[in-house]
Amino acid sequence: MLYKLVDIIVNILICTPCFSESCTPLSCTSTINFVLNSLSWDDAQNYCRAHYTDLVTIENKAMNDQLLIMTSKIYSWIGLRRERDNWQWSNGEPLVYTNWEREYFCAVLQSDGSWNDSVCGEEKPFMCYKGKSRLSLC
Repeated sequence: MLYKLVDIIVNILICTPCFSESCTPLSCTSTINFVLNSLSWDDAQNYCRAHYTDLVTIENKAMNDQLLIMTSKIYSWIGLRRERDNWQWSNGEPLVYTNWEREYFCAVLQSDGSWNDSVCGEEKPFMCYKGKSRLSLC
């Protein structure tokens, strides 16, 4: 499916700690792009994978807080989804940091910075990242 969307690009270089001896103390590996156009979670993931790398993966509270500011507190899809009763990031990274209660299948960043799950077919703005996975660098 082709999309003709105008991305509201708010580039933020995200610096996150790397947990390997081969990495520098801070690995700045991703740029985050906020897409204001609303899509379902699946369509948002397809769009991110076609134009960037994937839906955003939130690794810690500091990153969560930066994304909240970037989105102006608009509910936005993040790359977290429940598959076979397990929550996983769409890029395959392990789920280490969480900030939510769960009932449905796809995750959103809420206006207060906490996460909530939502029906995956609902259309919402979303965030993509472009860069290498922290796991692939270490």
